Amino acid sequence: MPDISELLKFSFAEDIEAEWDMYMEEGDTIQEATTQILDQYTGMLDEQESLEIYVALALLQLPLEEIDSRVKREINDMIGTKSLEGCFNKEVNLRPYMQQLKKYCR
Repeated sequence: MPDISELLKFSFAEDIEAEWDMYMEEGDTIQEATTQILDQYTGMLDEQESLEIYVALALLQLPLEEIDSRVKREINDMIGTKSLEGCFNKEVNLRPYMQQLKKYCR
């Protein structure tokens, strides 16, 4: 999977990806890493970015085949809406990512 900063419009994607990698290297669980990232960014994101952080976390968690329940819930609410598609850069082929998100988040 390409870097999420290449897939998403989200301005914090690169930072979140680096933090995620650090937490995983330290041995944190998916839930612990998700909590730390959400706690750090909550309150400083606008409405669109608040959606995009969940898409970023879902994409980071897809290769692990386990997605935090909070992320699943948010992505499930976005599936089938333009808000989910709007999180991705225009040149990205959405189909494979949408299929994976649907598979793991429903």
